[in-house]
Amino acid sequence: MSDITRQLIPDAQAFLAELAESNTRDWFQSHKARYEAELRHPAEALLQAVADYLRPHHPGIRGKLFRPQRDLRFSKDKTPYHTHLHLLWQLPQTPGCGVFFGIDPGGVRIGGGIMGLKGSALSRWRDAVAGQPLTRSYPTAGLAQVAGHPPPATVALPMRWRR
Repeated sequence: MSDITRQLIPDAQAFLAELAESNTRDWFQSHKARYEAELRHPAEALLQAVADYLRPHHPGIRGKLFRPQRDLRFSKDKTPYHTHLHLLWQLPQTPGCGVFFGIDPGGVRIGGGIMGLKGSALSRWRDAVAGQPLTRSYPTAGLAQVAGHPPPATVALPMRWRR
């Protein structure tokens, strides 16, 4: 991890907590240089580092930093900025498949999966999980069939990771 990304989580959490208290355009504009230095630039460096790491296995991987501004057009909540920082790496070989990383004042989230299955991919997913009992372990064999990779073993997550 580069020096620029080492402080990303604590700096982002501090900035986003302050933003949550004063979520106005004036506050954000007066702190925009701090946002750029402490959140945006380190997040872009992390996007690049993770993409470089994954690229040998996922050629063409793309990273995305979500913008801080909220879309207020249809929202009753008119606060102008998100109080989280979200990053996404999209795997182009499997449309809709990606890896997610998020920071908010209360924690950090990481995840991955396929979003918005359609057509034959949705049919393959349904066939792969049909009839499987609901258990506390997460079947991953269906993901392999959808993505076209060799089937991995079922992964059982520790209880503290489940919600």
